Amino acid sequence: MNPSYQLFYHPKVLGDVLLVMFEAETSATHFITHDDVTIIYHDQRLIGVNIFKIHDLIRIHAFGLILNPPEVLIKILNDKFANEAIDIFLPPFKSGFVVGRVIKMDASKIILSLGANEISAKCYEHLKIGDLLVVARPGTILPTGKIHSLTETQALICTESMFGISEFAHPIIVETPYQEGEPFLH
Repeated sequence: MNPSYQLFYHPKVLGDVLLVMFEAETSATHFITHDDVTIIYHDQRLIGVNIFKIHDLIRIHAFGLILNPPEVLIKILNDKFANEAIDIFLPPFKSGFVVGRVIKMDASKIILSLGANEISAKCYEHLKIGDLLVVARPGTILPTGKIHSLTETQALICTESMFGISEFAHPIIVETPYQEGEPFLH
């Protein structure tokens, strides 16, 4: 099994547990716990894994969503799953944050190109056609721990305050070498 996933770690809120989420918005129907691993299901479908005492395996210095997990962490998780006979293999990380190019705009919304497709998002001041913005796709866990869900727009424009870059809610505008549709790894 090679699912897309998101990792979340916040010891002050959850204790020393790493959340591996495959379907963050799906409710659990049951779970199985073996030692320090809890496997979470919706019916027969795997939706997440919680790894307790993660500091026994690796020191994690990130808090909240781990936007760009290092390869060593992915290897440790895959080894842990294999040792626990859990049929999961985590591929290299795919970010829920992508770079979109502003191609159309009006007073209330913008249209962004992600390369192969277009999505809409709420308009911000001081944006212009051609800007490359960081956006969160639906289902992405934001650095605050909230899940971006599909609303009246298809994407959420990420701001500096959202990522702790500054206290201002200015959209994150990136420059080359980023390309539209490319994952944004913070």
